[in-house]
Amino acid sequence: MGFFSTIGNFVSGAISAVGRCIGGAIKTAVGSLAHVARTVGGSLGGIFGKAAGLLGRAASIVAGPLGPILGPIVTQIIIEVAARVIERIAQELGIIDKDDKVEEVGYRLEEAGALDDNSQLKHPEWKRPEDFDNLHDYYAYLKQMVPDESIDYGKMKQNRLRYVTVGTAGLTEGWSQRMGIAITDSFILTIGRANLRQGEITAIVNAFKGLGFSSVELEAFLRGKGLSISELNRIREAIISSYQALYPNKTTDDIRLRIQEWRRAVCDDAAVGEQYKDWIQDIQSQADQGLAPEDIDFHHEPSYTKDMK
Repeated sequence: MGFFSTIGNFVSGAISAVGRCIGGAIKTAVGSLAHVARTVGGSLGGIFGKAAGLLGRAASIVAGPLGPILGPIVTQIIIEVAARVIERIAQELGIIDKDDKVEEVGYRLEEAGALDDNSQLKHPEWKRPEDFDNLHDYYAYLKQMVPDESIDYGKMKQNRLRYVTVGTAGLTEGWSQRMGIAITDSFILTIGRANLRQGEITAIVNAFKGLGFSSVELEAFLRGKGLSISELNRIREAIISSYQALYPNKTTDDIRLRIQEWRRAVCDDAAVGEQYKDWIQDIQSQADQGLAPEDIDFHHEPSYTKDMK
């Protein structure tokens, strides 16, 4: 109840404007990305479809107990946290270069799938992801077609949530290809909801892959849905074993407690709001200083999000 007992301190007129702006951006982006996905088709269309699905699933938070003001803000925080750690994973796997940013990936993918006024491809002559062996090579090509100097950073700032989401969807596809297991929308959101560390993500992916799953179904495990008791036990033990392989100083009880924290974050929006309360207060402070919604810094990565290893 801590979050709700102080909720009045968060909701000023300034932060209300930020929440409404983000909520409108989410609603607009879901429909627009879905249209592009249907029109473009192929692997590129699949990336836009994944981005639309990711935002659509995240938007359910807006209808929950956090409400139409804090819900959109927490939604963007969740996506930002997931995007940043997936960006690091993609860098370490060599899918993108060390200085590449997820929002730039999204910008270039958007340009590759851009439609004209007649809903036709703006760049029909450009190569498609299917023309390359992997996302690394395709993105290297996009960097040639959309060099840094041609990026409209003002446009990127105004549409940050959309570009970050598209970039996250694209990097996730490359990550899935590299790991040989599908990374689901629900897992991406769980990364952000539970503020999963990078090492924890590796342990989870390794556990599901080792058990022969075709996709990482962490949310189903945490909610206990669609899985038998024996499957739930197998997954739990596999996660514990994989976790301890990366963090040998962690006891079984330590890991069980951490799994309980993930479960609370997945099942309770209020717990997510409580987890990111300091971040929300920082956004409130920026809004109260008169910053426009597009100038609010969602990328400052407070100290509690830096321990991703």
